[in-house]
Amino acid sequence: MRVYGKKGKGKMKKWKQVLGLCVLAACLSFSQKIDSRAAQITGFTQTADSSSSVSFSWTADLTAGCYLVESSADAITWVTEGYTTSPSKTIYSLSAGTSYYVRVTPCDSDKKALDTASDAFEVVTSPDGSNISAVQTDATTSSITIKIGTVSGANYYLLTSTDSGSEVAIGASATNEVQVSTALSAGTSYYIRAYACRLSASGYLAGSYYCGGSYKTLSQKINTSKFGLSSAYESSNIFYFKANAGSSFDGYQWQFQTAAGKTKKKVATTSSYLRLADFIEGTFYKYRVRTYVTCDSGNVYSAWSGYKYIGIPKNISVKYDRYDIRIVAKWSAISGSTGCDVFLSTKKDSGYKKIKTVTNKKRSITVTKYNKKKLKKGKVYYLKIVPKAKIGGKSVSSATYYIFNTSTAVY
Repeated sequence: MRVYGKKGKGKMKKWKQVLGLCVLAACLSFSQKIDSRAAQITGFTQTADSSSSVSFSWTADLTAGCYLVESSADAITWVTEGYTTSPSKTIYSLSAGTSYYVRVTPCDSDKKALDTASDAFEVVTSPDGSNISAVQTDATTSSITIKIGTVSGANYYLLTSTDSGSEVAIGASATNEVQVSTALSAGTSYYIRAYACRLSASGYLAGSYYCGGSYKTLSQKINTSKFGLSSAYESSNIFYFKANAGSSFDGYQWQFQTAAGKTKKKVATTSSYLRLADFIEGTFYKYRVRTYVTCDSGNVYSAWSGYKYIGIPKNISVKYDRYDIRIVAKWSAISGSTGCDVFLSTKKDSGYKKIKTVTNKKRSITVTKYNKKKLKKGKVYYLKIVPKAKIGGKSVSSATYYIFNTSTAVY
């Protein structure tokens, strides 16, 4: 007798095993498909811009056959920009200096959505800076401040330098007045590019337009050895001063003060020379100079130099009596002076011995001896008259003085 029940039962068990394996395979396949799907497209990056276009990319979805790309001006109303099989897209015909929002939906090869759209991602176009302008508004010995003209759509401003061979950012600001953040050298001219940009929330900076120009830092204060009297025409009371502090600035400002500290003249010149007529003779001055850089807000000045001193008497005369062997010198009062030191030498450029200090009230001297010996008949002597003054409690001497050749000063 056959036992059909056992045999049939055995066949049923095998069928169940096969069915169970099929269900398990289907579940595993479904599970793998679910695990391979990301919740949304991520990894957005803006890659390029112009005043009318944006390019961007995202992290590829390996299960997607294509992507639906949409754009919006407000992240509320969306416009279809089409499908792409590449994880990147360029959108055209946009407005300059504007923020747009994009989102991407992964689709299968039949353009059926595999998931919800991504979160909105901001992209920005470059402002139209075809008429961009920039002016320097301030300067220090190590920094420059530049104001960039208003450009519609710009919300970020950038300064760059190409001095190193490649373009490097050296200053940025959310306002249109930007200070260079890199330490610069004093008294130097720099070529700087100024950009008006639009900055996105992700940190992408869109800016295609710039204007370039040379901008200057302030020089250090001028050493007293670098300026002074260059020539004098005493008979007409015309004096020329000269300064030499390099060339990377726009001009000099000179200041002349009395010994008491009252400013008598302050004058600016774009030349290294200063001409003063009908001013110097008769007053003891302390004077100094500084450089300036012309900015949109006005001249910006470097630190003042140290002081130099000049006192030139009016109506000075020197005579040499060959017969009585004496030198007689006279001059008019010098305002602010305490007197003059008188020196004598047999050489024009050296060997001077102080003969006497003459007060500003007396203003004359008769010389009959040199080195405690009587002057020699026929000998040429050189007389130097150096005005003095008391400034800040200290006695100072004029850096400029007269030297007289007695061979031309004869009775």
